[in-house]
Amino acid sequence: NNLNIVSSNLTNAGVLSAANNINITSQIASNILVNNVGGVLSALNGSVNIRDAAFVEKLNFALLGGDVLAKELNINTGEGILNLQVNNLTPAISVFAGEGYISALSDIHVATLQYSGDPILNSGGDIVFQGDQVPPDSGNYTLIATGSGTFSGRNAFIDPAHPATSINTTGLVLNLTGFVDLSGATISSTSGVSITAGSGITVGAISAPAGIKLNTSSGNITAGNLTASSNFVEMQAASGSITSGALSAKAAVIVVSGKSFSAPSATVNGGGAVDIYVNQSSPFVVGGGGIGTIVLTGTSPTGTGFVHIANTGSGGLTLGSTSAISINTPFQQSYLALDASTGVLTLPSGTISLDSSNFSVPAGVIALSAGQINANGTILSASNTTGGYAGVVVVGTSSLNGGAGLTARTNGAFGYTGVNGYGSVGITSTPGAPVDNLHVSFSGLDLQPITVTGQSLTLTSDGFQGQVILDGSTMNLSGNILLSANGGGGAAGYVQFVGNQIINNANVKATANGVGSESGGIVNIQSLGALSDLSLAENKLIAQATSGASGGDGGQLNIVAGHL
Repeated sequence: NNLNIVSSNLTNAGVLSAANNINITSQIASNILVNNVGGVLSALNGSVNIRDAAFVEKLNFALLGGDVLAKELNINTGEGILNLQVNNLTPAISVFAGEGYISALSDIHVATLQYSGDPILNSGGDIVFQGDQVPPDSGNYTLIATGSGTFSGRNAFIDPAHPATSINTTGLVLNLTGFVDLSGATISSTSGVSITAGSGITVGAISAPAGIKLNTSSGNITAGNLTASSNFVEMQAASGSITSGALSAKAAVIVVSGKSFSAPSATVNGGGAVDIYVNQSSPFVVGGGGIGTIVLTGTSPTGTGFVHIANTGSGGLTLGSTSAISINTPFQQSYLALDASTGVLTLPSGTISLDSSNFSVPAGVIALSAGQINANGTILSASNTTGGYAGVVVVGTSSLNGGAGLTARTNGAFGYTGVNGYGSVGITSTPGAPVDNLHVSFSGLDLQPITVTGQSLTLTSDGFQGQVILDGSTMNLSGNILLSANGGGGAAGYVQFVGNQIINNANVKATANGVGSESGGIVNIQSLGALSDLSLAENKLIAQATSGASGGDGGQLNIVAGHL
């Protein structure tokens, strides 16, 4: 019934078969080489066994060439090296080794791979993960490796007839030309996990401190909770959608979806970034069906907290609540960028803030970009509550609907007065990547028409050398508009109000006044076209650039137009 072979050097170019099992071992503990080129090892009703489970020596085993036909292939090399390279491999493999290489032109069925080193597996077909069928095991083992496992082939999936429930390694790398479906198993790694597929990835929960990377060139990504406590979580689906559980990382969460994305939360502990790119024809909702909550926390003022969300499709972005995104101090630099491309960005009522209580730390940058921005009593605030450096607020749009009112402000201390403000607030009619344009002259941009409607629009950058900019080509203004760059701890600031043609049906007040003994700043109202009109309704524009009440020089008031 069994074929027992005792040899450390076996050559087979024919057929070695047994009704039940083929057992191969050596007379004394030594390396074993089986040259099976042109040969067949056949145990169709049983298993091919190399040594037994009690073997613990550090000795190698090599099986080269031919076919292995059986229900199971059980290999024990102790701490030795496995080298298995065959043509057709039908059995489920169970391996106990130090490290090893497994290669077959056919599918490879993985039952148990238990390594103290690095397993490498290369399949010419599919890689099928299944529970160990060898008694007395219960069918719950797949891969246990102290080293990093690297697998390549066509498709990788779990055998539904013999489901595996766990994959545990130091590291795991899967490179497949087809799909990956490991949804029935949890993946635990003490290092990193990288899965690359050609036509979709489905996985359960993954825990890998050194990082998690899922990438598919077509198809979708579906994942459970992903946790990378010391590094990043990255998912990319070039042309498909991404759906996941909670995302948690130390360095960054990066999501690039060719279509939509959905997850309950993304958390980065210790600084870093949350970057989300989608291409949806429906709105991507932050604080809703897109991403539930985003939280960045830091422990020292040396890191960077960066949240960037972009929908390059036509659906736009909706921020469901001001509490949906939390960027906690004390970061050295804090950024919030919302990019709706040519779509609509809808903002909630309440305050969106990047405030700081550290005197030496800038309050941060808020950058918004969209074809149209709908505000509903929104306050954009980048302030330093102890009098340190203020921040920057930049809005790029061709249509700003104030709705219940929009306020954008940068402050260097409590209220609207700053000590070392250096703040900047700008609204320009050129949407795009506003973060890239933070420190350039807005008037140098290719301005497009802009419409500002609503009950109120307030832009303030009071404090030392604050800057307020409202730029557009043809500017149709309505509502109450306040542009303020008054002094607060030094010289007053700068107000720029520029368009090719300004049609003012609003109550506009532009001030760059000094405070106390400070000098006034500059108010620049300019119609860019050589013969363009600057149409100002009677009693609807107030422009001031005065010195402080206790002295100082007066400021400058510049009005330039083809016709006034």
